Amino acid sequence: MRIAPEIVRRHWEAAAAEQLAKDLERKGYKVSQHERIGDHVADVVARRGDEVTVYEVKAPPWDERQADEFVELRDWAVRSLNARFKLIIVTPPHEVAAEIAGLDRILLDRLNNPLPEELDLLSSCTEVDDVSDLEIGSIVVKPPEIHVEGNAIAHVTLQWGRGDDAAEDRESFPFTFALNLDTQGRLLNVEELAVDTSAWYGDDEEDGATESPASVENSGTDDDLPF
Repeated sequence: MRIAPEIVRRHWEAAAAEQLAKDLERKGYKVSQHERIGDHVADVVARRGDEVTVYEVKAPPWDERQADEFVELRDWAVRSLNARFKLIIVTPPHEVAAEIAGLDRILLDRLNNPLPEELDLLSSCTEVDDVSDLEIGSIVVKPPEIHVEGNAIAHVTLQWGRGDDAAEDRESFPFTFALNLDTQGRLLNVEELAVDTSAWYGDDEEDGATESPASVENSGTDDDLPF
């Protein structure tokens, strides 16, 4: 089903007006919505002391008749309320509900080269083996680029030491990403790649402890220690 652009614009305007009203209320304004001013209805009116501001929220495009209505509302606001008038222009996001083939491979390659610092700190040799649970939050197409944001899970192998004395562990960590691809799906640049490793440290992170499991795997007594 395709939603008509005029319906999208109408609901986007209503959402933007509601958000504007909440933002103004948090700033200490007394706010009303859909207030009648003369022959018109204002989207948002904000008052604080003697200050009054009338807001009209619109998504383009608009025709000459609508432009005349903005001017008439502004004149009514100035004359009847001694108010300022602000036209707030909002643009609905042009998002595409789609999947990008090979995105998990792109993320896997990028996680390993270079390895994010938060993963590198976990062991002497950290490697990302796989990416799963990929969820795309938004895809915005603005040729010649495609902007993609979302989250996924990185599965990693952690290793301490070498040879027979090496200790190894496997863990999984959530991460968020924001990438720019070309129209062929090739990586152009990375705006964000943040791995959440807080679960690895647990309560010890608050105490500043960052010991790896290998560094505490000594089951002997104090007499076994070399000092």
